[in-house]
Amino acid sequence: MTFPAKVKNPVPAQGNELRWESEELFFDGDTFFTSLKSAIASAERSIELECYIFSQDSLGTEIIEALCAAAKRGVQVRIMVDGIGSLGWGPRYSEQLNQAGASYRIFHQVPWEWLRMHGPNPGLLVSFIELLTRLNKRNHRKFCIIDERTAFIGSMNIWDVHLESRHGPDAWRDTGARIQGDEVINLLTAFNIVWFTKRQKLLYFLRSRGRRMLFPESSLVRLNSTRKLRRKNYLGLISRIRSAKHRLWITNSYFVPHGALLRALGRASARNVDVRIIVPSRSDVIFMPWVTASFYQGLLKKGVRIFEYQKSVLHAKSIIIDDWTILGSSNLNYR
Repeated sequence: MTFPAKVKNPVPAQGNELRWESEELFFDGDTFFTSLKSAIASAERSIELECYIFSQDSLGTEIIEALCAAAKRGVQVRIMVDGIGSLGWGPRYSEQLNQAGASYRIFHQVPWEWLRMHGPNPGLLVSFIELLTRLNKRNHRKFCIIDERTAFIGSMNIWDVHLESRHGPDAWRDTGARIQGDEVINLLTAFNIVWFTKRQKLLYFLRSRGRRMLFPESSLVRLNSTRKLRRKNYLGLISRIRSAKHRLWITNSYFVPHGALLRALGRASARNVDVRIIVPSRSDVIFMPWVTASFYQGLLKKGVRIFEYQKSVLHAKSIIIDDWTILGSSNLNYR
């Protein structure tokens, strides 16, 4: 089956239900990053980019150059990358960003990289030990906010493996979206909570009248940065699956479901909901297809249909339940 390169879908509000003012879906990296670079080039006030992997390849260089150009024309540019996903990222781009006036931070930098950048200093021993304790706490989010009103979301890293123009049929299959609306401010809040120091966070909360990451149930933004939020989102997903009436379509690159999710999927299929799951036949995590396959038998017995994407690595993460859709960077596994 083929898909159009992008789908534009302005969604009207119905009743009191929140809707994005506009949505544009992308099913390949070439069109996604072309649109992202265009948005960066037209930014007027601010850009916040948060990414797990910011690769030091041709695409990474193009994005950095676009961000630096924005900073030089007076746009506030802030970049947050993960310390493991973007290992070794700082030295390559730091001088270029600093000269342009852009700011960047590395989330939970690995201790040896941190030590290399700061040098041995007994007064910083506590910070070094703290980083050791946070090795497993990573920032897996992938989004870019333009002028506080437009955001690019999904599961695409800044990495040219997503580009068919450079990797041909081996380019990773992924999904992204360009969204606009007032709810983008919640993404900005999420970014600021990670970006700010403890003192800055307190001042930010006071200025925003105590705004927290735990957004209202009606919010279009879902975060999983705390155990409480992860549990809330998981229970919310189970609840939606239990109330599904027509269809339940899941695409996920690392499908390792808990027992409650497996039971909910089986029961949905038993009541004649069209349950389909798409997973990769090959993965960047070599053992993942075997782990996922261990769940096939139980699901197939319940009537769930399972498809393995064959063309290349599948990295997309989306769920459709009747007419409700969620898209992002979260996997259906223990994390």
